[in-house]
Amino acid sequence: MTWGCTHIHPTMVNFLMYTGILFHILAGALLWGESLTLYSWVGGLLIVLGSVALLRQ
Repeated sequence: MTWGCTHIHPTMVNFLMYTGILFHILAGALLWGESLTLYSWVGGLLIVLGSVALLRQ
């Protein structure tokens, strides 16, 4: 993350950091059969929407 902040705009680094959480959740569901609750989907949607709103500013 330190390298990313020195070479890429910090807003983009934060966006990728938060979307990484979603990739881990989906990997757990697809690879290990973990079940996703409605709260997981809603939380993921809020992360994506918040990150997109941050990038647009």
